Amino acid sequence: QRLLIESKQPLFYAVNEAGFSRTPSAQAVSEQLEVVRDYLDNEGKVVTSAKQGDELTVRLRLRSTTKGWHNNVAVVDLLPAGFSIIRSSVPRKTNYWRADYVDVREDRLVYYASFGPSMTELTYKVKVSAAGDFVMPSVFAQSMYDNSVRAQSGAGRFVVASSR
Repeated sequence: QRLLIESKQPLFYAVNEAGFSRTPSAQAVSEQLEVVRDYLDNEGKVVTSAKQGDELTVRLRLRSTTKGWHNNVAVVDLLPAGFSIIRSSVPRKTNYWRADYVDVREDRLVYYASFGPSMTELTYKVKVSAAGDFVMPSVFAQSMYDNSVRAQSGAGRFVVASSR
C-alpha cells in the first residue's frame, strides 16, 4: 500500500510494531533471571498432553541468577490456545513473596514483582477447553527498566485429546 500526502509543511511519522513471534524459540534465555514453566496433572506429574475438560496446575519458577534482587520485573505467561485461567486460583502472594500487581487476561497471566536468588514458585489452575495440537508459548520475564535482566522459557507443543 502507498500513502500520498501533499503538503508544504514537513511531515514526521513513526511506525511501531509489537506482538509475539510467529515462530517462538525452543531455546531458553537466562540473563540475570531464570524462568521455568511446567503443566502438572492432578498427581503433580509434569505433562505435555491432556484431555479436553481437564484442569491442570501451571507451575512457574523464577529466580535471580545473581546475588541481588531484581525489581520491577514483568512476567508474561502466554497460554496455549484453548486454555482458560481459573481466576480464583491465581495467587498474589506466596510465603515471603508478594506481587506488586497481577493482571489476568484471556490469553495470558502477567505478574509485576521482584525476584531474588531464592526460587519463587507460583502455581495457578487452567482449564483445557479445546482439543488439538497446540504451540506452548514461552514465558517471558524482563525488568521493565533494565533490558539486560531477562529470561524466557523454551516453547514447545501441547496435545489435547478430545473428550469423546
